[in-house]
Amino acid sequence: MARERPTYHERIIQDPNIMVGKPVVKGTRVPVEKVLDQLAYKPDLKELFEIYPELTVEDVKACLAYAKAAVASKRGHPPRHIASSAAAVCGGQPMFRDTEKRRYEVIKRDLFSSEACQPGTYNRIPRPFCLADGHSDENLCDLFRDEAIAYFRRRSISWHDGLLAGEGEGGRGLPSNHLCCSQSACVNALWPMTRDPELLARAFSPFLPETHRILPFEGDGPLPDGTTPLLAFEWIGQDNYLAEKGWGTRGANATSADFAFRFQRYDGHTQLVLGEWKYTECYGKSMPDPATLNQTRLNTYREPFRRWAESRPGLPPYETFFVEPFYQLMRLTLLAQEMEWAAQRGRGEMGAEVVSVVYISPKANRELSENFEAAPTLKQFGNTIWSAWAHIAPPERFLSVTTESFLTAVEQVAPEPLHRWTEYLLTRYGWWRQPAITRVS
Repeated sequence: MARERPTYHERIIQDPNIMVGKPVVKGTRVPVEKVLDQLAYKPDLKELFEIYPELTVEDVKACLAYAKAAVASKRGHPPRHIASSAAAVCGGQPMFRDTEKRRYEVIKRDLFSSEACQPGTYNRIPRPFCLADGHSDENLCDLFRDEAIAYFRRRSISWHDGLLAGEGEGGRGLPSNHLCCSQSACVNALWPMTRDPELLARAFSPFLPETHRILPFEGDGPLPDGTTPLLAFEWIGQDNYLAEKGWGTRGANATSADFAFRFQRYDGHTQLVLGEWKYTECYGKSMPDPATLNQTRLNTYREPFRRWAESRPGLPPYETFFVEPFYQLMRLTLLAQEMEWAAQRGRGEMGAEVVSVVYISPKANRELSENFEAAPTLKQFGNTIWSAWAHIAPPERFLSVTTESFLTAVEQVAPEPLHRWTEYLLTRYGWWRQPAITRVS
């Protein structure tokens, strides 16, 4: 007997060129997960159609049918981002992303002003896990909030999903109001290290034991007080090592490290660290179709990838890596490789002979670390994304660190004057130390 075609088939599509491959309603750019998120937040079709006027009742039925099929599927795991939203609608077990949102609803008043604790608008919807409109600056610790915002603004770095700083100002001058923003988490966890070499060295040395002496990050501009920073944010390099067409703007249109610093090793060599900071991200896209991949992107990274493949026999095909999070991992790996290659020719990055990638992400975010749905061939190299990448990356050029272990190390080594900062960090991001929150009344 022929299998009945799913009822959503004609209305839900996936195209790598539309919303980076997320399932969307056909003829729109509305992801299925956004529809489910809104229905989970408030099951009101009238409000849903005000937010997405291009949708119809039949489109909504198709989204629900898609979610039902994903959750009920016995042929494999459903796409994680769809399963999460569907679980919220159906009362199932939420993912790390959802438990963090609920935790913020509970602890908001311990961290932010009463005005900021009102629901904030995100993607045109009031969200209890977002800061109130006009208070997104409170997404950064008050000990260095103004200085960090000034750092981003003076370097024309846009905040991800950031807000305008004021009428008439260009760019995104203020951080996102979403409390699960990984960019804000990165700045909150690392900003005090921009000036404190001992803190920076002691925080990272448990994971990078070859660290001998932190070096000034000479490629970045001075801090407001004129000092040279020791750590930079959204670093793209001093040269366009990957020949990217959009290179030049930090944090957008080019491969950027969320953070970067350099140090002298005990063997006398200079090492540059390109860091990525993850929080509640989850991806779960389908396998890429080579015929629909962006040709400009394919052409940009093909030659650096060839050099990588020559040194690492057995790498999966190039096109395998054009889905997240592997696309980010590949680009950072290639940027590190090309910086080293340039150094061998006398034009490297601030004298760095060794360039490595450090990924900091929550152990609790299993939807990120254990998700090989988009690139199943990579699972042969490890049980997690990070162990698999450590196997295929250039030797000693990739390190995965859990957020839990890193923040614990920071707490242990921070000097007494910074204890208010570490208390903020562990209250805000110490999910493993706090009781599980399953429901918010």
